[in-house]
Amino acid sequence: MDLQKNIVLANFTTLRVGGSADYFVHAKSAEDLIKAYDFAREHNLPFFLLGGGSNTFFHEAGFRGVVIRNEYEGLDFSDNKITAASGSLLANVVGLALRHQLSGLENLVGIPGTIGGAIAGNAGVPKQSIGEILLEAEIYNGKERRIVKPDFFKFSYRTSSLKEKKSIILLKVILKLKAGERNNLRISAQEILAERLAKQPYKFPSAGSFFKNPIGEKSAGWYLDQAGCKGWTEGGAKISEKHANFIINFQNATSFDIINLAYRARKAVEEKFGIKLEQEVVMIGEGNE
Repeated sequence: MDLQKNIVLANFTTLRVGGSADYFVHAKSAEDLIKAYDFAREHNLPFFLLGGGSNTFFHEAGFRGVVIRNEYEGLDFSDNKITAASGSLLANVVGLALRHQLSGLENLVGIPGTIGGAIAGNAGVPKQSIGEILLEAEIYNGKERRIVKPDFFKFSYRTSSLKEKKSIILLKVILKLKAGERNNLRISAQEILAERLAKQPYKFPSAGSFFKNPIGEKSAGWYLDQAGCKGWTEGGAKISEKHANFIINFQNATSFDIINLAYRARKAVEEKFGIKLEQEVVMIGEGNE
């Protein structure tokens, strides 16, 4: 287990914001993940499992505990099923499915992060989420490694019990896919990726879609746009002029800049439409929430 001290966390998130962690572990295997978990528990320290660093940013105060960066990678394919170590990049999982002409993941092309993070946040698009194709998973709960079925995770829109339970570590997943037609899958994936690239900002760091889409036909981005939030700034943070549901770090933003800008945007939408947007991006830090 590679245990380090006082590591700057901004370097490990896509938003590039945050202070230092007291302890930091590069976990490259299931055993590393388990040892890091046990180290935190033995020393009565909080821990945070970090994947690709999207959908998350850290407070300037840092993290008073152990940040475990999940770098446990590995993919296998058999019988229309993909087995993936939880630190495997989602892009690599999607790519493997497409190469083997398997349908079920093509809608997730272009989404950053790891497969573990995707399962925790039940990543997806409006009509599909990754929890729908999970067959089973291996977890560690501090006492034992065990196999669990999808209902264990209590999937709902962009969340799961894995995101809520801080005492569980995901080790491996098995996804059940369907046979597809190579050309159709390739064309579909290319169209989805092109659409995503056209709509979303990529020139500056961001954490992905900042707010969850509310129930109904309109997206969070639509409400933020109609509330006039595009282009708003707070310190080094800005609401993207390309997509209103992206807060970008355009000039050395701090966590305070992000928090204050998100508050202003949420308030503007609530005042104009009576809708309370729920934050999808998670801030970790002061108080170790």
